[in-house]
Amino acid sequence: MVLSPATCELLGDSRGKYELAGEVVLDADADSMYRMLVDYDASPRIFATVNACAVEPLERAERGAFLVRQSCRWKFLVFGGSFPCQLATREDPEERYMEARLHEKGFIREFEGSWKVTEEPGGGVRVRHTLALRPALTPPYAKEIFLKQIREIFEDVQREVERWEGGAYPPLLAEEANDAAKSPAPIAEEIAAA
Repeated sequence: MVLSPATCELLGDSRGKYELAGEVVLDADADSMYRMLVDYDASPRIFATVNACAVEPLERAERGAFLVRQSCRWKFLVFGGSFPCQLATREDPEERYMEARLHEKGFIREFEGSWKVTEEPGGGVRVRHTLALRPALTPPYAKEIFLKQIREIFEDVQREVERWEGGAYPPLLAEEANDAAKSPAPIAEEIAAA
């Protein structure tokens, strides 16, 4: 349940780089919310913009650092497509904070993002998402497109929290685990094809 609706704002745009932030307050457990946000393997189920995901620890990196390879999709009006995205993430579970940086350039030239989960004094959790990005090509109405994407990401988070039905963040449900095991194309192939 939403305790305070999502707000999204453009913090700056300079030479094709957009900095945005958004937050929402939800009726959820802070630890569960954080676990959901760093459950990269579940991101294709949770986030509409993620087709597939593979995760591995980053070599020669500190604990809590991962390479997250995703096949992502974009849509604007009648146009759309998919693209591969590789992010280097760093997690700080004690602070319920995660940050991601672009590991390899592609469709996106620059990307930095973060999630921060904090408990609200009156109950619920505040979820803050920030991102700064520079796409390879800047579409018309880029500001509106990116603000819409953040709102949609928060809608995805809200739907996932509602699925918990007031409980803690669950592992895959039995039928989801069976569906994943029956998947005809390995995730790595889908990511490579994007």
